Amino acid sequence: YNVGIYQYHQKDFAEAIQSLQKAVKINPQSEEAWTTLGKTLYAGKYYEKAIVAFQKALKILPTAHEAWHGIGLA
Repeated sequence: YNVGIYQYHQKDFAEAIQSLQKAVKINPQSEEAWTTLGKTLYAGKYYEKAIVAFQKALKILPTAHEAWHGIGLA
């Protein structure tokens, strides 16, 4: 997860997506990982996949403001 965040901040979205996909496989109940994956997918212009990731985050934590914001952008 932390590697994915680092890669996201370095704008290495392809690598960040891979790292964050591994993170959500390891911990599928992590709202933060799903939200960060959604943000990264959005940054990489994978809008439909980003919405799916944000929706998974919201299933875990319905009040996740970043996920709601991400859906609004995508």
